[in-house]
Amino acid sequence: MMKNFFYFFAFVSMFFVSCSSSDDTAMQGVLVTKMIQSFEDGTVETINFNYSGNKLLGQTFDNGYSTVTYTGDLISKIEVFFNNALESRTLYTYDSNQRLTQFERYEYDDFSDYGDKIVYTYNTNGTVSFSEYSGNLDNPLTLSDTGTFTLNAIGEVVSASTLNSGDTTYTYDDKNSPYLNVLGLNKLLFDEDPNGMIHNIVQELNSFNYNRTSTFTYNAAGFPVTEQIEEDDEIINIQYFYNTDN
Repeated sequence: MMKNFFYFFAFVSMFFVSCSSSDDTAMQGVLVTKMIQSFEDGTVETINFNYSGNKLLGQTFDNGYSTVTYTGDLISKIEVFFNNALESRTLYTYDSNQRLTQFERYEYDDFSDYGDKIVYTYNTNGTVSFSEYSGNLDNPLTLSDTGTFTLNAIGEVVSASTLNSGDTTYTYDDKNSPYLNVLGLNKLLFDEDPNGMIHNIVQELNSFNYNRTSTFTYNAAGFPVTEQIEEDDEIINIQYFYNTDN
């Protein structure tokens, strides 16, 4: 699951963060170009990011690659391929305010095809409710979960309450996400789960005793250069590289 998240990216206009100082102007050009992940079993995986300007065209990784499709400045589709076979397709739908209203992911293998769809509702109190539908693609997707996200002032999810997974809180640092300047990712602060697209998630605490922590080191511009993830007694180490590296 963790590996699939990184392949996907990772895998959001009210959430746009404006910058005014000269240092902030310089930060706007920083793009993550490579990640190296090291797992406890000795596996090392490298992910390379490909761009046109600040539009993410896709990623390449061991035995696979992904492609990213934009509609205007919004990410509308991501496809992941392994050994040149389509493994997953993800679709994003937005409202007239460029807020994410629907997330769809379809996964394909030799045995069965699986689908997952989440529909989001923006409430007047500032929370976001969602309904999730999932199942085998041979049949209509059925309701599998419901929940609510609570957001901070810039749209990051600080807590989630779901029928199946209980209550979860998220803590962020005050530094820059590696994905801060990738066009369209500021509209995807959540999909299936919260994403660290502006700041980095340093802790995730769940009422079912699930705990995930990330410890970062940063470069002079405040972007992560290393991350150590501790999750379910597993440790994953990540190195980040940028287009501004010497």
